[in-house]
Amino acid sequence: FPVTIHQAKVKPISGDVVVKYTYHPKAPKRASKAPVRRLDLGNVEKVASDALNGLAWYDDKQIVRIVLELGKPVLNGCLIVEWDHAGDIHDDH
Repeated sequence: FPVTIHQAKVKPISGDVVVKYTYHPKAPKRASKAPVRRLDLGNVEKVASDALNGLAWYDDKQIVRIVLELGKPVLNGCLIVEWDHAGDIHDDH
């Protein structure tokens, strides 16, 4: 199971940052035909980027690339955030 930023004792990185957000909406408690309610991905990114200022990076102005993905619904929902220095990420395309 992923660890929290505090458990990992991560320090903010400086320089250009790339970040990937994978948002997993909350799954319904019981099977239904109703659509899964989910948040707007753009709003998820903005709130998370601001919240991670001083924790993952010093300022979200450092972010030079953002990948937003909608994952499958999971119990209680979650947001997975991965980040690194911009020069350390290799594009798979």
